[in-house]
Amino acid sequence: VTIKELHELYDIYESDEKYYELYFFICSQFNKDKKVNIKVAVSLSCHLCPDVVVSAQRIAIENPNVEAEMLDIANFPELKTKHKVMSVPCMIVNDEKIAFGSKSIQEMLNLIA
Repeated sequence: VTIKELHELYDIYESDEKYYELYFFICSQFNKDKKVNIKVAVSLSCHLCPDVVVSAQRIAIENPNVEAEMLDIANFPELKTKHKVMSVPCMIVNDEKIAFGSKSIQEMLNLIA
């Protein structure tokens, strides 16, 4: 399955919920052999952070090779310094890729691809 095909299926899912299980089954197969760790750095006052955390956890639920963590950046200053986190939500994928701001499931899948 390519990213483009996954996006097309997501668009169908958005308009018709009967494709829900199929979409998430494909998510579970995506990167099946690749271990992925997603850290979502948040602050407790952030109104965008909960959606990003829930989406990351949903991907992790659907794919056993994906692990998702939520970290309150106020409690992890070393993480903030190491990855130069200046705003939240901040997604850190495998301690390598960093993305700031709200992300949809599609955008998250692009990051972990």
